[in-house]
Amino acid sequence: MMGTAALAELEDLQGVLTNAGYRCQVGPLGRFSRILLAENPYALVAGVETESWGKLVELVSDVQSELTHLALRAERMSVRWDLYVLVHVRNPDLQSVESVLLDRVESDTKYARKFVRVNLTRDESVLDRALRPFLPLRAAAALEITDPVDLLRAELVEQGVDSDLVEHALGQFVTTGEVTIP
Repeated sequence: MMGTAALAELEDLQGVLTNAGYRCQVGPLGRFSRILLAENPYALVAGVETESWGKLVELVSDVQSELTHLALRAERMSVRWDLYVLVHVRNPDLQSVESVLLDRVESDTKYARKFVRVNLTRDESVLDRALRPFLPLRAAAALEITDPVDLLRAELVEQGVDSDLVEHALGQFVTTGEVTIP
């Protein structure tokens, strides 16, 4: 069982989103005393914590309502946000995930997309994976293409095989597809 200290808090989520280019703040919104608001030119995310599955549907509905009103009040008419509600269920004593309830909440995409995460830890890779729907696309990994014959050549020489023999054998292999050692 995991300890409460290991569970992520809104400030931990804020850190990941800030590093991804969002402007973030944790504070009050409507009837809620602690909401994470994260915005970039394309998205407005409202994150909230709860400790149980009880009244999850109502919580999400209320957060969505506050988020929608906030988006409508934005003075910048050119802003066209996608709205997201993120709920972090934080309770180390939870024994199971209410998958039917979770599906009900997340499948409702009217007004805002909803995401429910359960017992996220402060581990950077866990938070990155959990918040990936909000994070910008990453550039493709730059992979260096290396000729396998060159890799084999370097490995054989490193293993102590005579370099003239390596060159002879690999030269034959490249030319004929076979290796014969005299």
